[in-house]
Amino acid sequence: MSSEKSRSKPRIMMAAALVGLLALSVAPACGESASLHDSFNTAQGSGDWDRDGDGDGGGAGDGDNSDFEPEAPEDFAFSSPAIVGDSVYVANETLNSIAVIDSRNLAVRTILAGSRPTEVVGPGAEGAAEDARVMALNEGSSTVTVIDPDDQSTTHLSVLPRANHIRMAPGGRHSVVWFDSDRAEIGQPAGDLSAVSVVSAAGSFQVAVGFHVRDVRFDEDGERALIITDDGVSVLKLDTIDGDSFSPPRNLIPPSKVGERIRDLQLDVTSDGRYVIAHRPGHSFLIVADLDDGEAFSLELPAAPTGISIRESGEDVELLAVLRSEGALLRATIPEGLRNAHEGLDLASLLQNGDDPDNGDDPDNGDDPDNGDDPDNGDDPDNGDDPDNGDDPDNGD
Repeated sequence: MSSEKSRSKPRIMMAAALVGLLALSVAPACGESASLHDSFNTAQGSGDWDRDGDGDGGGAGDGDNSDFEPEAPEDFAFSSPAIVGDSVYVANETLNSIAVIDSRNLAVRTILAGSRPTEVVGPGAEGAAEDARVMALNEGSSTVTVIDPDDQSTTHLSVLPRANHIRMAPGGRHSVVWFDSDRAEIGQPAGDLSAVSVVSAAGSFQVAVGFHVRDVRFDEDGERALIITDDGVSVLKLDTIDGDSFSPPRNLIPPSKVGERIRDLQLDVTSDGRYVIAHRPGHSFLIVADLDDGEAFSLELPAAPTGISIRESGEDVELLAVLRSEGALLRATIPEGLRNAHEGLDLASLLQNGDDPDNGDDPDNGDDPDNGDDPDNGDDPDNGDDPDNGDDPDNGD
């Protein structure tokens, strides 16, 4: 992950610089207008221009230029960029367009969008599908502009009214659009809280889900979308959606935690989108949910976890939970280890003293026999107990 982040930083910095250049290119030449305005005022004050012909260099409005109004600069609203190959796509909310910047020569091409495009998304730098698309959400017209990055052709598709957020699945073939109440502006009318739009080159389809969409996640292959709502998680198999439909939410709360609310939980999801690990900050329990078979169970911990992560290596999937107040780390496989603990396995067998085994319990970090207990570091017979160092019969005895 660290190498991917380091590669993405130059791309992000490049995109930011290109957006800055775009803003300069579309802004009116206000500096030039101001320069002409200053020259005009100077000419009046010096008498170089005699408007009324009386030789005093002035006129009816001598030295008074109060009726002159300089050109007001126009503000342009740009979205965060989407980078596809050598092209950078930026939504221009003010001009209802998408600017496509060629990063090789800074040439700018404009694509007409819908009303008030506020977000533009595209496939990642790696793993883009052959039929991947760039998509822009037009909040003013409740549409999405779908752009073919090969020939820049466009299609405009309707989505849910007042939708204000778009997120693209890995691979760039599908996007999910919804009304995000956390992003709504004060006084903005609410959109549909119980549905999303799934958009692809094939069309836009409305999918009813649980109440109050909180977040949207995807599996690493971009095949499944997880719609997180107050009622549970709706699992959408994106390639199978070819019309409006309903995807009932799958419950995350087991009977032992009936009083818990999903909106109060923090969720971690395995890369295949099957298992959800939920916890409530400050509380000493975990919830494990299998979205494929609907199973959910809870696990009581000796302390509230202060950090949770999922570690995946090949087919091995582990949960790591730091229990700082106990000075311990819970390490268990998903789902087998957690299920065994739930069914009665001694939880202590899953706990390790210290934090992450690579951060304190590693045998090379404190308990290594070469770091204090090595017989060559104090207990070596050549360092004090050697018969040649005091007990040798040739040395006094």
